Amino acid sequence: MGVSFYDPADVYRSRGRSLIADAQRNGDLIGVRISIADDEDTQDPWTLPPSRKRMERPIEGPLPERVQIIRANLLYVEKQGLPPAMLNRLLRLAAFQNPEFYKAQAMRLPTYDKPRVIACGQDLPQHIAVPRGCLTETLALLQAHNIRPEVRDERFAGTPITAEFDGQLRPIQEKAVAAISVHDEGILCAPTAFGKTAVAAWLISKRKVNT
Repeated sequence: MGVSFYDPADVYRSRGRSLIADAQRNGDLIGVRISIADDEDTQDPWTLPPSRKRMERPIEGPLPERVQIIRANLLYVEKQGLPPAMLNRLLRLAAFQNPEFYKAQAMRLPTYDKPRVIACGQDLPQHIAVPRGCLTETLALLQAHNIRPEVRDERFAGTPITAEFDGQLRPIQEKAVAAISVHDEGILCAPTAFGKTAVAAWLISKRKVNT
Protein backbone atom coordinates (compact mmCIF):
# COMPACT_ATOMS: atom_id res chain seq x y z
CA MET A 1 0.00 0.00 0.00
CA GLY A 2 1.55 3.28 -1.07
CA VAL A 3 1.85 6.36 1.08
CA SER A 4 0.85 9.76 -0.32
CA PHE A 5 2.02 13.06 1.09
CA TYR A 6 -0.13 16.17 1.25
CA ASP A 7 1.70 19.43 0.54
CA PRO A 8 -0.33 22.51 1.57
CA ALA A 9 1.91 24.68 -0.63
CA ASP A 10 0.46 23.00 -3.73
CA VAL A 11 -3.04 23.98 -2.64
CA TYR A 12 -2.02 27.62 -2.08
CA ARG A 13 -0.26 27.78 -5.44
CA SER A 14 -3.28 26.34 -7.21
CA ARG A 15 -5.61 28.73 -5.41
CA GLY A 16 -3.35 31.67 -6.23
CA ARG A 17 -3.28 30.82 -9.94
CA SER A 18 -7.07 30.55 -9.92
CA LEU A 19 -7.49 33.96 -8.28
CA ILE A 20 -5.10 35.61 -10.73
CA ALA A 21 -6.85 34.02 -13.70
CA ASP A 22 -10.24 35.24 -12.43
CA ALA A 23 -8.89 38.75 -11.94
CA GLN A 24 -7.42 38.79 -15.45
CA ARG A 25 -10.73 37.69 -16.96
CA ASN A 26 -12.61 40.39 -15.05
CA GLY A 27 -10.08 43.11 -15.82
CA ASP A 28 -9.38 43.66 -12.11
CA LEU A 29 -5.59 43.84 -12.36
CA ILE A 30 -3.95 47.27 -12.52
CA GLY A 31 -1.54 46.59 -15.35
CA VAL A 32 1.32 48.93 -14.49
CA ARG A 33 4.42 47.43 -16.07
CA ILE A 34 7.00 47.06 -13.32
CA SER A 35 10.13 46.91 -15.42
CA ILE A 36 11.33 46.14 -18.90
CA ALA A 37 11.63 42.50 -17.86
CA ASP A 38 7.85 42.38 -17.48
CA ASP A 39 7.22 43.39 -21.09
CA GLU A 40 6.01 40.62 -23.35
CA ASP A 41 8.56 41.60 -26.01
CA THR A 42 11.70 41.51 -23.88
CA GLN A 43 13.52 39.59 -26.61
CA ASP A 44 13.34 42.74 -28.75
CA PRO A 45 13.63 45.59 -26.22
CA TRP A 46 14.96 47.96 -28.89
CA THR A 47 11.53 47.95 -30.53
CA LEU A 48 9.93 49.66 -27.53
CA PRO A 49 8.98 53.34 -28.00
CA PRO A 50 10.68 56.00 -25.83
CA SER A 51 7.84 55.78 -23.30
CA ARG A 52 8.73 52.06 -22.85
CA LYS A 53 5.05 51.24 -23.34
CA ARG A 54 3.23 49.46 -26.12
CA MET A 55 0.08 50.82 -27.69
CA GLU A 56 -2.78 49.26 -25.78
CA ARG A 57 -5.33 47.24 -27.66
CA PRO A 58 -8.81 48.72 -28.07
CA ILE A 59 -11.35 47.41 -25.62
CA GLU A 60 -13.84 45.12 -27.30
CA GLY A 61 -17.45 44.55 -26.40
CA PRO A 62 -20.50 46.77 -25.95
CA LEU A 63 -19.68 50.30 -24.80
CA PRO A 64 -22.03 53.16 -23.89
CA GLU A 65 -22.52 56.07 -26.27
CA ARG A 66 -21.84 58.62 -23.54
CA VAL A 67 -20.36 58.77 -20.06
CA GLN A 68 -20.80 61.48 -17.47
CA ILE A 69 -17.72 62.97 -15.78
CA ILE A 70 -17.99 65.22 -12.74
CA ARG A 71 -15.12 67.62 -12.02
CA ALA A 72 -14.96 68.24 -8.28
CA ASN A 73 -12.20 67.54 -5.77
CA LEU A 74 -11.49 64.55 -8.05
CA LEU A 75 -12.67 63.43 -11.46
CA TYR A 76 -15.66 61.14 -11.03
CA VAL A 77 -16.33 58.93 -14.05
CA GLU A 78 -19.72 57.24 -14.05
CA LYS A 79 -19.35 53.45 -14.17
CA GLN A 80 -22.76 52.63 -15.63
CA GLY A 81 -22.40 50.71 -18.89
CA LEU A 82 -18.60 50.51 -18.80
CA PRO A 83 -17.09 47.00 -18.93
CA PRO A 84 -14.53 45.90 -16.32
CA ALA A 85 -11.68 46.30 -18.82
CA MET A 86 -12.51 49.99 -19.30
CA LEU A 87 -12.83 50.56 -15.55
CA ASN A 88 -9.43 48.95 -15.10
CA ARG A 89 -7.95 51.15 -17.85
CA LEU A 90 -9.30 54.25 -16.10
CA LEU A 91 -7.73 53.21 -12.80
CA ARG A 92 -4.42 52.63 -14.56
CA LEU A 93 -4.36 56.27 -15.65
CA ALA A 94 -3.77 57.16 -11.99
CA ALA A 95 -1.23 54.42 -11.19
CA PHE A 96 2.54 54.74 -11.45
CA GLN A 97 5.69 53.04 -10.24
CA ASN A 98 7.00 54.09 -6.83
CA PRO A 99 10.59 55.36 -7.23
CA GLU A 100 11.25 54.94 -3.49
CA PHE A 101 10.63 51.20 -3.78
CA TYR A 102 13.19 50.78 -6.56
CA LYS A 103 15.69 53.05 -4.82
CA ALA A 104 15.52 50.92 -1.67
CA GLN A 105 15.64 47.71 -3.71
CA ALA A 106 18.75 48.86 -5.60
CA MET A 107 20.50 49.70 -2.31
CA ARG A 108 19.55 46.33 -0.76
CA LEU A 109 17.42 48.09 1.83
CA PRO A 110 14.12 46.80 3.22
CA THR A 111 11.15 47.52 0.99
CA TYR A 112 8.60 46.95 3.75
CA ASP A 113 5.80 49.52 3.66
CA LYS A 114 7.04 50.79 0.28
CA PRO A 115 4.49 49.74 -2.35
CA ARG A 116 5.84 48.83 -5.76
CA VAL A 117 2.99 50.68 -7.45
CA ILE A 118 1.20 53.80 -6.21
CA ALA A 119 -2.45 53.79 -7.21
CA CYS A 120 -4.24 57.14 -6.82
CA GLY A 121 -7.56 56.02 -8.29
CA GLN A 122 -10.59 54.93 -6.29
CA ASP A 123 -13.20 52.35 -7.23
CA LEU A 124 -16.40 53.74 -5.73
CA PRO A 125 -19.84 52.10 -5.91
CA GLN A 126 -21.08 54.26 -8.82
CA HIS A 127 -17.94 56.02 -10.05
CA ILE A 128 -14.25 55.66 -10.76
CA ALA A 129 -12.43 58.57 -9.11
CA VAL A 130 -9.04 59.75 -10.39
CA PRO A 131 -7.02 62.93 -9.75
CA ARG A 132 -8.17 66.01 -11.65
CA GLY A 133 -4.90 66.11 -13.56
CA CYS A 134 -6.00 62.95 -15.40
CA LEU A 135 -8.75 64.80 -17.28
CA THR A 136 -6.95 65.01 -20.63
CA GLU A 137 -6.00 61.32 -20.60
CA THR A 138 -9.48 60.31 -19.46
CA LEU A 139 -11.14 62.23 -22.28
CA ALA A 140 -8.68 60.80 -24.81
CA LEU A 141 -9.34 57.23 -23.62
CA LEU A 142 -13.11 57.61 -23.90
CA GLN A 143 -13.01 59.38 -27.25
CA ALA A 144 -10.66 56.71 -28.64
CA HIS A 145 -13.47 54.23 -28.00
CA ASN A 146 -16.16 56.49 -29.52
CA ILE A 147 -17.63 57.33 -26.12
CA ARG A 148 -18.82 60.90 -25.79
CA PRO A 149 -17.81 62.38 -22.42
CA GLU A 150 -20.30 64.73 -20.79
CA VAL A 151 -18.34 66.85 -18.32
CA ARG A 152 -20.12 68.62 -15.48
CA ASP A 153 -18.12 71.16 -13.47
CA GLU A 154 -18.84 70.93 -9.73
CA ARG A 155 -15.60 72.55 -8.55
CA PHE A 156 -15.62 75.13 -5.76
CA ALA A 157 -15.45 78.50 -7.49
CA GLY A 158 -14.06 80.37 -4.49
CA THR A 159 -15.12 83.55 -2.74
CA PRO A 160 -14.18 86.91 -4.29
CA ILE A 161 -11.57 88.83 -2.29
CA THR A 162 -9.63 92.06 -2.61
CA ALA A 163 -5.94 91.33 -3.09
CA GLU A 164 -2.98 93.16 -4.58
CA PHE A 165 0.53 91.83 -5.12
CA ASP A 166 3.11 94.19 -3.65
CA GLY A 167 6.37 92.85 -5.00
CA GLN A 168 8.46 92.13 -8.07
CA LEU A 169 8.78 88.70 -9.67
CA ARG A 170 12.10 87.53 -11.01
CA PRO A 171 12.28 86.63 -14.73
CA ILE A 172 12.13 82.90 -14.02
CA GLN A 173 9.07 83.45 -11.80
CA GLU A 174 7.42 85.48 -14.57
CA LYS A 175 7.87 82.51 -16.90
CA ALA A 176 6.23 80.28 -14.29
CA VAL A 177 3.18 82.51 -13.83
CA ALA A 178 2.82 82.90 -17.60
CA ALA A 179 2.73 79.11 -17.99
CA ILE A 180 0.35 78.55 -15.08
CA SER A 181 -2.06 81.41 -15.76
CA VAL A 182 -3.49 79.83 -18.90
CA HIS A 183 -4.72 76.80 -16.91
CA ASP A 184 -7.47 76.39 -14.32
CA GLU A 185 -5.44 73.82 -12.40
CA GLY A 186 -1.81 72.91 -12.12
CA ILE A 187 1.19 72.10 -9.96
CA LEU A 188 4.31 74.25 -9.72
CA CYS A 189 7.33 72.04 -9.15
CA ALA A 190 10.46 74.07 -8.43
CA PRO A 191 13.55 73.77 -6.20
CA THR A 192 14.02 75.36 -2.79
CA ALA A 193 14.41 79.17 -2.86
CA PHE A 194 12.65 79.43 -6.23
CA GLY A 195 9.95 81.60 -4.68
CA LYS A 196 6.91 79.38 -5.09
CA THR A 197 5.02 81.28 -2.37
CA ALA A 198 5.55 84.56 -4.23
CA VAL A 199 4.22 82.96 -7.43
CA ALA A 200 1.16 81.69 -5.54
CA ALA A 201 0.57 85.16 -4.04
CA TRP A 202 0.74 86.71 -7.51
CA LEU A 203 -1.82 84.21 -8.82
CA ILE A 204 -4.17 84.94 -5.92
CA SER A 205 -3.92 88.67 -6.61
CA LYS A 206 -4.71 88.07 -10.28
CA ARG A 207 -7.68 85.75 -9.82
CA LYS A 208 -8.92 87.53 -6.69
CA VAL A 209 -10.56 84.52 -5.06
CA ASN A 210 -9.69 82.63 -1.92
CA THR A 211 -7.82 79.33 -2.13
